[in-house]
Amino acid sequence: MSQTSAQARTRPPDLDTVQQDIDHALSRRVELPPRSVINAGTDALGAHLHRFMAYRYGQDDENDAVRTLREICARNLDVPVRPAPGTDHRDAYMYWHTIANLTAAFRDLYIAHQTPGDPPVTFAASAPRTDSPSPGVDLERVTFEQAKGFRCTLCNVLLTADRSLGVFTAERGLLTEPTELWACSPACP
Repeated sequence: MSQTSAQARTRPPDLDTVQQDIDHALSRRVELPPRSVINAGTDALGAHLHRFMAYRYGQDDENDAVRTLREICARNLDVPVRPAPGTDHRDAYMYWHTIANLTAAFRDLYIAHQTPGDPPVTFAASAPRTDSPSPGVDLERVTFEQAKGFRCTLCNVLLTADRSLGVFTAERGLLTEPTELWACSPACP
């Protein structure tokens, strides 16, 4: 094993990236994203999950709950269970969701086991709140589908890959309550 590979396994996971990948997998959608998006998301979450599984949780490693979680993850990451190119599109999507939920469970376990000497664990559990709109966003004209995250707030295209613009509130229209708005990722077409 190369030194870079060994360092990658021992360095702490980037919890912001982990959270973004989980959010991306579990975000609401009107229709299924392209298979390439599902496959890339599944691969990224699988890598995070392997890192969390390799982490040593001290005395809790002997805990039945941690051992069971590891066994469930190992079964789900096993080759016969993973989607193949011929697997139904919806089944691959559901597998992506399963891996996202398992990754979230291990992420929570990892955070709970940080010792006092460790650097503080921070990650963006939700988008930052802001009241100033992104360029090109008229908060009073946001449609229902845009407010619900089905369509891009900037270009009105159905979202398949998305990024958060933040949480917004307007005096009139649909956004009188704090609402997270979404846009195409990485950028609008």
